[in-house]
Amino acid sequence: MSVDRANHPLVQTLLACATNPLAIVDANGRVVGANAAFVSCTGLAGENILPALSDEGSIALRAALLDGAAARGAPAASWRGGPGWSATTRSVEVDGETFAILSAARTSHEHDVPDANVPWQCIANATSESEALADAIDNLPIGVVLLEVDRQDRPRFIAHNSAYARLRGVGANELLTAPAPRVFDAEGRLLTDVELPGVATALTGEPLREVIFRIEGDDGLMRTILCSATPVTTRDAVRRAVCVLLDITDRARAEEARRASDQRCAGFFDALHDASAVFEAVPGEGGGHDWVYREANDSLLRQLGRERNDLVGRRIDDLFPAVALRLKPLLDSVLAAEARNLERESTYGEADFLVRAFSIGATEVVVTALDITERKSTERALRSSKERFETTATTLPGALYDYIGTPDEHGNFVYLSPGASEIFEMPIEDLLGPSEPFWRCVVIEDIGALRDAHTRRGGEREEVECKIVTPNGTKKVLRFSWRASTIGDDGTIRGSGFILDVTAAAATRQALDRSRRELTSLVERLPTGVFLERAGAIVYANPELARCCGHYCATDLIGMATTQIFAESQAVSARFSREQEWTYRRPDGREVVLVTSPRRDVEFDGRTASLVTVTDHTELRAMRSRLMQADRLASVGLLAAGVAHEVNNPLSFVVASMEAMSDALSGSPIDGELLRQGLADARVGAHRVRQVVRDLKTFSHARLDPDRSAPIDVNALLDASSNMVQNEIRHRARLVKSYGRPPLVLGNEARLGQVFVNLLVNATQALPEDEVDTNAIRMETYVSPDGEAVIEVSDTGTGIGQAALDRIFEPFFTTKPDGVGTGLGLAICRTSVEAMGGTIQVANLPIRGACFRVTLPACVAEPKVSLKPRTIVGDGRARRGRVLVVDDEPVIARSLGRMLGKEHDVTTCTDGRELIVRCRNGERFDVILCDLMMPEVTGMDLHAMLSTFDAAQASKMVFLTGGAFTSKAAAFLEGTTHPWIEKPYDSENVRAIVRTLVETGDRRS
Repeated sequence: MSVDRANHPLVQTLLACATNPLAIVDANGRVVGANAAFVSCTGLAGENILPALSDEGSIALRAALLDGAAARGAPAASWRGGPGWSATTRSVEVDGETFAILSAARTSHEHDVPDANVPWQCIANATSESEALADAIDNLPIGVVLLEVDRQDRPRFIAHNSAYARLRGVGANELLTAPAPRVFDAEGRLLTDVELPGVATALTGEPLREVIFRIEGDDGLMRTILCSATPVTTRDAVRRAVCVLLDITDRARAEEARRASDQRCAGFFDALHDASAVFEAVPGEGGGHDWVYREANDSLLRQLGRERNDLVGRRIDDLFPAVALRLKPLLDSVLAAEARNLERESTYGEADFLVRAFSIGATEVVVTALDITERKSTERALRSSKERFETTATTLPGALYDYIGTPDEHGNFVYLSPGASEIFEMPIEDLLGPSEPFWRCVVIEDIGALRDAHTRRGGEREEVECKIVTPNGTKKVLRFSWRASTIGDDGTIRGSGFILDVTAAAATRQALDRSRRELTSLVERLPTGVFLERAGAIVYANPELARCCGHYCATDLIGMATTQIFAESQAVSARFSREQEWTYRRPDGREVVLVTSPRRDVEFDGRTASLVTVTDHTELRAMRSRLMQADRLASVGLLAAGVAHEVNNPLSFVVASMEAMSDALSGSPIDGELLRQGLADARVGAHRVRQVVRDLKTFSHARLDPDRSAPIDVNALLDASSNMVQNEIRHRARLVKSYGRPPLVLGNEARLGQVFVNLLVNATQALPEDEVDTNAIRMETYVSPDGEAVIEVSDTGTGIGQAALDRIFEPFFTTKPDGVGTGLGLAICRTSVEAMGGTIQVANLPIRGACFRVTLPACVAEPKVSLKPRTIVGDGRARRGRVLVVDDEPVIARSLGRMLGKEHDVTTCTDGRELIVRCRNGERFDVILCDLMMPEVTGMDLHAMLSTFDAAQASKMVFLTGGAFTSKAAAFLEGTTHPWIEKPYDSENVRAIVRTLVETGDRRS
């Protein structure tokens, strides 16, 4: 074994663990490794040991080196010149070379240092001092000094040999005259006044076993000395001491190096990341052997959670029985030399380890455990990933590929998954490498695009479609998706990609494109407007929408905000959420009605957009309006018949009373009682006619102001409505009223009255004729739990069929015979009720008949001023005033003159312009009674003209009205502060108003 071989871990471990002198000897007899005990005993290190052995020992050692089997365990006898020691040898083979392990042991314990025994034994047994000194000086390579105690009890040199002079670094003749050397202890501290440390102890008679110190020679060299001394007493009782000084400088250096090496080895052992331990085989109970821990590094201690003292010297079975079951067979195999080095994988808990074991002696085994959990996990993940990749590559409908592309020529496939064979209809091996068969498949016009896509260096994913024709003649469209990963110095580009057969998809796409073109053409020809909206702007419009909106081309609408056509009237989220009607004024000034459908989300240009259809309902609305007007006219005809009946009855006895009074006045004497009774009857009839006219005027307001809303008393309106159709009802059924106290509702009184009239007429027509006693129509009002007003109109007819119930509110749907109805009545009812925020429902009653329920929200708005006459109540004082009556009807003017003539001076005129002339001429009046509606100049006009030059006279005006037949007149009456009197008027009320104005000039009620 060379010197380097001596540093083999096995050799170092053997030497470090042995406690007896131990050496490793190579085939040439040279000591290539030794422990401290061996060096201390022999002083040999790196030298040939054969001369130091006895003949028997030399022969035994050579035999062990030449034939290990024959010499195994043979004795090596004793050291030359050193009795008391014996040695045994054992041959080992390391890395193919044979070595001898020489182990020394004492046969007696009389001496500690064999080399030092010889000189001091010789000196002690000598019969002559001169012979002893001569032998010591001439023969020994070890420094020997003879000292004695002088008369002052100080030690002095008697003699020394040449070896001591060499230790001092001076010549033998110069030693006695040389100054005392500088002496240091083993730690390097300077000792003062000391020639040889510890010699004084021997001069007292006590032997000095060993002292190690360092001496600085006169030549400047520092030597380490091992000194022992023996006391000697002469015949004349002089105390002397023989000192033996062994130069162990080299040995000390070796020991220091060994200690440093041991420290480094221990540091390396503890610093190892792998858990490591040294196990020793010890005799076990009942024969065999057990294993104990001899050493453990820090990594193992951390893993086990133990202290070193808790582990070293303990049996594996005692500490870790489960581990021992798996570890002991491994240790036994190594110790039995079945395998000098074992390596296997093992699992402990959730961790994986790579365990290595090797023997370092007859009884010791080193075990290291490398944590390979992460590596094993990675390996498993790689295997799983590989399996998944292979599975994916096999099951994918396309093919995976690796490709190397070059700028100047066709590239090569270096990998293709199994799916490529099915795609190209040829073996994969024909496609790999410089594959001409592949490029022959690609149609000529697509070769350039395919090659360019595989030679771009951008690093982005490239996609290209190309057409191929397989060797079997099959035409296909393939999509190559590829990304470059590496670029070589020679310009080659390598990357991976995926090939997918998109033949069917391409055909589908072509069909889809054709279908899209056809669909677009269809949409362009639709008679219904269509637009797509995104972020509030139009992104597509068809020509019909452009026509509806008065634009020449549909492109004029692209980019236009939808609010430019469909005015913003609610939150954006609610726009186009249902069918809605919009009024739009086109650029040419024409106003159109557009109805939009609920929006639907669709994909357009790769993004979501809202699809809305638009229908021009301008003509339909006009037609519906005409039909509704026709329905109203039909209702008016029905009302007219009823009104005529209601007016004819009181009018008949008014006429009869007037004729009777005329006859009474022409006779003599005049019958006063007859006149009074006739006048009373005429007055009653006139009042009944006036009430009918007032009820009728309720239904005329819708024509004047269709959007006018005001608080409505539903009970009063039901009475007025029933009065209008009383003549129709009385011949069919009994009218039953059950009124609660519903709240006021906000709406158009005329429209709601028409709803009630329609419901009452429908209920009447649903009843059979000639059954007045059993037929009944019931009007009921009450308050809902939510505080809303509820109106119910029910009948005792046959009810409504289920099919008709589902469609009864649809426009133009009717169950009446042809020519009886238009089918718009209930549709109008629903429109009017929903416009007021309410609902209308219908249901069959449990026994017989049907019930219509109208639910309206309570009025929460501030009530508007209703169209009611303002009156002034007189205080009874009589002062005669000047009154001017202006009315285009002479009879009305004269009747008012006769009514007021007894109390005031009354002037009448039938032309309003006369009023202006009189006032301009300076005439003054206390009261001016003026008709509101006159053919040439209205009362409103007269008030405006008079206010321009005589505001005081204009303030005296009181207006007479038979009805506000224009929206202008209705607005004037609602806004004026002047009193106004409704025709037909009450004479007492008229007199009171005039009397008050004459007396006080107060126009306010």
